[in-house]
Amino acid sequence: MVTQLHLPSVDHLIREHLLDTVKLLDEHSKSSKTLSVVDYGLILGFTRWTGLRCIAESFWASMHADNVVPDLKCYNNYLGAIVSNLRHDPDARHSRRLNAYRTKARSRETPSARHAAYRFGNRGIKQEAMDFHREMVKNGIVPDEETFRLLILGVSREGDLDTVKKILRQVWSIDVDAVVGDLDAGDAARELRISPTSPLYPTPSLVYAIAHAFGINNDIPTALRLVDHVSRTYNIKVPDYVWHELFNWTFVLSRPRQASRNEQTYLAKASVKNIWDVMRNQPYKVQPTIDMYNKLIKSLFKQQRTKDMWYYMCEALPLYEAMRTKTRELYETLRNALGPSGTDGDETRPIGRLHQEYAQSRLAQKSARLWLKRWVRLLLATMHTWRKVDRDLFWSTIQIPKVILEWQEFMPSNAWYDISAGRVDITLRTWQEKVSYQTEIMDVMDLNDRVLDKGGLLKTHDGNRYILTRRQQRAAARLVYISEQSKVKEGRTYQIELQPDHE
Repeated sequence: MVTQLHLPSVDHLIREHLLDTVKLLDEHSKSSKTLSVVDYGLILGFTRWTGLRCIAESFWASMHADNVVPDLKCYNNYLGAIVSNLRHDPDARHSRRLNAYRTKARSRETPSARHAAYRFGNRGIKQEAMDFHREMVKNGIVPDEETFRLLILGVSREGDLDTVKKILRQVWSIDVDAVVGDLDAGDAARELRISPTSPLYPTPSLVYAIAHAFGINNDIPTALRLVDHVSRTYNIKVPDYVWHELFNWTFVLSRPRQASRNEQTYLAKASVKNIWDVMRNQPYKVQPTIDMYNKLIKSLFKQQRTKDMWYYMCEALPLYEAMRTKTRELYETLRNALGPSGTDGDETRPIGRLHQEYAQSRLAQKSARLWLKRWVRLLLATMHTWRKVDRDLFWSTIQIPKVILEWQEFMPSNAWYDISAGRVDITLRTWQEKVSYQTEIMDVMDLNDRVLDKGGLLKTHDGNRYILTRRQQRAAARLVYISEQSKVKEGRTYQIELQPDHE
């Protein structure tokens, strides 16, 4: 998607910023200036949020070589670099959930690159995080809430929930087993003895760490109870990103497991809809994102709940329309800012920030459009005769034709669905119309990019931006084959016409 939209990749951005950082450090060294503890704290923070643990280790060694004594910020950022190693790598990020297969893969002496980020056992993530914490205390640095939160993330990614429970009990007096078992925790007064000004006072980030720790360890019920308990005890509003985390792992754990990896289904299929109702109602009133709608609709498809699918598709459509409107407004604002006058009426936002907002909005809109196309295909798929979800024939005879007309923009070129008497096959657009439309859209996108890149103010990604999917590649190959066959046929006809009459 990023390549198609002519946007720089995450790796490209990280390398670019890393190069700028190295240049700045070179300038410092040439001027015979030693980096201060504040400078090292910023650099370690950069390595933490970009997931570059190897770079963090290099700067940590340089800091000791310069005889700079690290402070709490340096320790937390270096610990965060250990815990968040390769956080932007898709293989590592999507392999955080613990199961028998990944436990075995991470426990090997030489794990693959995909599993090396969260290694188990000797020199594993838990051992390194705990050893670093001991070194921190030994050097007289008093840990704060962020430190213990990072420890929770580190040990949970090795599956050690006992240590997570121990940290919660010793630091915040939260008895996980008592909370989950609906026992009288009784220590709420002791928990509230922590002053809001204390460096150990819980924050929304701690609530997220709890949700993530138990979520990746396949224990969503415990995560939900603890999130509710901590938020009520310390009067912390649960942020939307915590609900996104809980909803994501609920969706993952409700999906059918791979029997080849000896996994079992952890949650019922209806769990996704249940947590959806909880977060949408009082007291949370969470506004779902288009990604959350996508997960819900896919879950409803597995349950053959066609009516509910259609309801939430209509509910999510205004979000896509708002994305499209926002993208167009940002484009016009950015185009005016790059015009001759050089102003867009909003001098508070520089051109670089406007371009970043436009690129993000454009990417979100494109992703949402692909999801909407996927939803209509799933909705049509529920009409397959073997599914037997349309016994009263209301959907196949009345509702589905309306859906095809109203969502024609997102429908495939050839839409089909089953009815009691057979199959309905509708051609909404021919291949030539589709090619003409795609060519027109590509020309408009190229023109927009040339306008925004006028004068070289905004960098764009080099390379082929229009990467076809496998389905598009097959369709293109089929078109080429038909074209070649037609040429051969025309040539043969021409030769036949030139043959003399022997009779």
